[in-house]
Amino acid sequence: MRLLFGIVCLALIMISCDSDKKASSQQSSTVAKEQVKDAQNLSSKDAKSIARDEVSSEISNQKAQLKANNVKSPQKPKAAVVVANYDKDIPDACSLITEDQVETIFGLPKGSVALKDGSSPQATKSRACFFRWETDANPNAGILIQVQKNPVPEEYAEWPTLFIESKIEGGEQTFDGSGISYKFEKWDEAGDAGCFSYEAGKYHWRIADDYLILLAFNTNNNKKSQMAAAKSISGIVMSNM
Repeated sequence: MRLLFGIVCLALIMISCDSDKKASSQQSSTVAKEQVKDAQNLSSKDAKSIARDEVSSEISNQKAQLKANNVKSPQKPKAAVVVANYDKDIPDACSLITEDQVETIFGLPKGSVALKDGSSPQATKSRACFFRWETDANPNAGILIQVQKNPVPEEYAEWPTLFIESKIEGGEQTFDGSGISYKFEKWDEAGDAGCFSYEAGKYHWRIADDYLILLAFNTNNNKKSQMAAAKSISGIVMSNM
């Protein structure tokens, strides 16, 4: 009886040891699999990191090469420049008087007058130029010179004459809705006939029925000094026509 009991105990002990070995073996296998998986993930991350570094390095090398070769990035094409087909018989208004001459007439410091072409590509029968300067009393002072050729010679051959006469007879209405009307007087200091309005700061004169010239003031001159300046400027303009 004791012998049988001993044999049974020994068998149970052997079974228990075999189970422990299997459990240990399974646990070791699981750990090994997880380690392999972790190693694979780490290897994948390292590969991606290396790839990113290689791409970044390649881009840096390309930029350095472009810079070394002075290669510029492509730019958008510039907008087409509109070239006006002005009447060849109309002089450039900016060439009819110089900045120095304007400075002398108005007693301005040398280099204070700047000119700007005021011609419009759409108005091919007209050329204009602004002469601008600044003073304490008038920060936006200047004059405008415009030379215009008869725009409708076939229909109104005497258009310049009719223009001067209409200014003297009817004056000039403002376009700002104020209802102000400027009266014009005869002015014979330049050309074949002319008119002026001190209040409007405008002087018009014609050369036969071929040209109509405008001199406009944006200054604080009194009537006497404005008229004197208009006489001087118109004389220089006529000499360069």
